[in-house]
Amino acid sequence: MHTIGEGDLVWDSEQCALCRQCEEVCPLDCISFKDDKFSYTNERCWRCGRCARVCPEGSL
Repeated sequence: MHTIGEGDLVWDSEQCALCRQCEEVCPLDCISFKDDKFSYTNERCWRCGRCARVCPEGSL
């Protein structure tokens, strides 16, 4: 697996507007929402940062 960045993704539920833009932009489909809760597959994530950059609320 090729890793671009480092660290684990952290989601701030209080900041999140549940717009799901992060889910749409993830090139590896690592992000999903179940019952309005954020979930991501750490093992597949490249840590490219696209999800964090697209988040309008800064919740990632």
